[in-house]
Amino acid sequence: MSRLGSKEQIRELVVRGGAIIWLIVVWVLLWGEATPLIVGSGVLVSVSVIVFLPLPRVPVGTRVRLGSLFVLCLLIARDLVVSSFQVAWYAVRPAGAPPSGIQWVKLRMSSDLVLTLAILALTLIPGTVVLAIDRVHRRVQVHLIPSRNEADVKKFEAQTAALERWFSRAFEQGKGK
Repeated sequence: MSRLGSKEQIRELVVRGGAIIWLIVVWVLLWGEATPLIVGSGVLVSVSVIVFLPLPRVPVGTRVRLGSLFVLCLLIARDLVVSSFQVAWYAVRPAGAPPSGIQWVKLRMSSDLVLTLAILALTLIPGTVVLAIDRVHRRVQVHLIPSRNEADVKKFEAQTAALERWFSRAFEQGKGK
């Protein structure tokens, strides 16, 4: 057995052990108290989940660029604040239901991990809900508020493109520049 193989095995054990510990902690928190029975059943459930329902490895062949990640976090925070006020206004305004629509948006990210993070960021923003993901064609179907006219759709597409650029700058190798 080579050293590299043993390092990978040790890394795998550390990752699985960390996941088991995390699942036990979540189990105990869900039950609200740490009795021996709850902790023991948490160990049993956690080990069963890790052994019988393993997740596939996600290839992470990139480095995180901290400056771009910081800007990305600021953009997401700005979008959260602005759209939260927008959705709150739609909830209390005297007019009827806000105009909404469904739109397909193409994403050009090559990494499944980065694509998933971008979709999560889209879902976090009030006024948008990701309805469907077409992983093969790299596009998502989004319900958005407002969607009064073509200008609103174009504005949303521009915001999504900017978010995508910053995700690529922060996570993908040689992209988004």
